[in-house]
Amino acid sequence: MNIVGNNQLEIQDQQRLDECEQVIERGLSTFVEVGSALKEIRGGRLYSATHSSFESYCRDRWAISKPYATQLISAAQTRAVIEAVAVATTLPTTESQARPLSAVPLEKRAALWQQAVDTAPRDELGTPIVTAGHVKRTVDACRKGRISDGTSFNVEEIEAADVPPPPKLKNGAPLVPTKDRKEAVAALDRVSRFLERAGCYEQFLRPLSAIREAIATTRGEASA
Repeated sequence: MNIVGNNQLEIQDQQRLDECEQVIERGLSTFVEVGSALKEIRGGRLYSATHSSFESYCRDRWAISKPYATQLISAAQTRAVIEAVAVATTLPTTESQARPLSAVPLEKRAALWQQAVDTAPRDELGTPIVTAGHVKRTVDACRKGRISDGTSFNVEEIEAADVPPPPKLKNGAPLVPTKDRKEAVAALDRVSRFLERAGCYEQFLRPLSAIREAIATTRGEASA
């Protein structure tokens, strides 16, 4: 614990700290409430009676890193901006949905979120399924200049923004870097171990075998 005992908070600040911490203690109920509470603690230096820095406060009091606390704060700000200007009823409900928007200026986030909603796939009731990955693709496409920042988005452009070029072929087999193939095998092994522990490995045996065979038939750069 990095405790600093010679810095007393004013009574009003101590009350605000208590209120903010109660919000967080309720189980991180929503990222909006938690992010807003952390923002107030950081901005008002309400942690200063017990900790020398916001980073040590987050670590000791909540067992979270400063970067993650910053992500929560940014996500809460993003949600507030979207609520203030967006006409759609669909709003970010998780920090991970809002996180990709932190890569663009605050004033552009609402427009990008709306375009992510408009171009997201729908369920059987027509409700948009806005995943964090889809939001990231929307943001990345805008940052790469493939779409505008809030006027004329196209779903095909968004979905294609992060698609890598097709692999080179040699003797009919994809030419894949050896390092990538090794990482793919290691990842597949981790998935297999997880499924074994979960007791459902047999259920996925056929697709896992197919994936493993596909990896084995690729050619590495060193052997090309």
